[in-house]
Amino acid sequence: EAAAKAAQEKAEAEAKLRAEADALAEAEENTRKEELTKKIQEAKAAAELRAAEAAEKAAKAREVLENAKKAEEEAKAKLEEAENLSIDLTQPAEEGQLPLAAYYLVKYLDIPEAGEEITRAFNEIAAGDGDSRNIVILGQYGFGLMSVGDDFARSYADMGICTSHAIANIKAQGLNKLPKDKLEANMKKLSGGCLVVENAGLLQADRLKMLVDLGKKDKDDFVIILTGEVDSVSKLFNEHKELDDDFEHLIELSHITQDDMHVVTMGYIIQNGYMPADDLSKKINNMVLGMEVGNLDRIIKAVDDAFEKCNQRGEDRVLIPADFV
Repeated sequence: EAAAKAAQEKAEAEAKLRAEADALAEAEENTRKEELTKKIQEAKAAAELRAAEAAEKAAKAREVLENAKKAEEEAKAKLEEAENLSIDLTQPAEEGQLPLAAYYLVKYLDIPEAGEEITRAFNEIAAGDGDSRNIVILGQYGFGLMSVGDDFARSYADMGICTSHAIANIKAQGLNKLPKDKLEANMKKLSGGCLVVENAGLLQADRLKMLVDLGKKDKDDFVIILTGEVDSVSKLFNEHKELDDDFEHLIELSHITQDDMHVVTMGYIIQNGYMPADDLSKKINNMVLGMEVGNLDRIIKAVDDAFEKCNQRGEDRVLIPADFV
């Protein structure tokens, strides 16, 4: 009987252990399932988030693509429109400004008073407000102003004031010595262009009158641009008042300063498509200090020589101080 009881207790104990083991196993299984379910839910949420982000990126990409296509279409339309347009650079500008065709004269506009005179004279000539296209450009003794005269001539041609881009540069002494028959023959070759005269105060009055007569529109049709020293040119016109109506426009550059020369020089560099190096301004200033105040021809010649050296270096048209050595 005692053995039977012991066997029963053992069986009950084993049954209890198995029940506890099964309960523990079930609890662990439930926990594992809960953790697995949680991980599945987290993975699903992460996948949904990534899908949402991908959809958002795709939407933005489509928007960018659509905008790019729209911009391309607009650009093509504008290009086609531009190709069908002809821009008239000779249209009158706003008051106090030059037409776009007078681009060569822009670098002089910051010179006090002279800039206003240039703008007024050019616009009046372009509008045909007077009978004469001829101009007088005055400076001090020793000035070189042929470059200014050439810029007027180029602007005249671009504006359509002249029918030809032909420009003739000659000193007054040369005109005085030229036989009249050769003078007439040479002026015919200049038909429609511009004659720029240096040291015009030394011109003989009869030669100037002859030039004025030959330059009329019903003859050889050329413009006369006189450059010279204030007193000598003034004396010529004071002694021959009959010439006043043929030279209605006067530009006075006799009060130009070293600062003005610096501004004109930097403008000339940019006008010709070159970029000044950061330290070039100081070099230009030192060069100007070593020249006659107002001798624009000399400083322009120095810059032209520098252009050649810059081109030989072939470094993206950046002008450096060494180009002026």
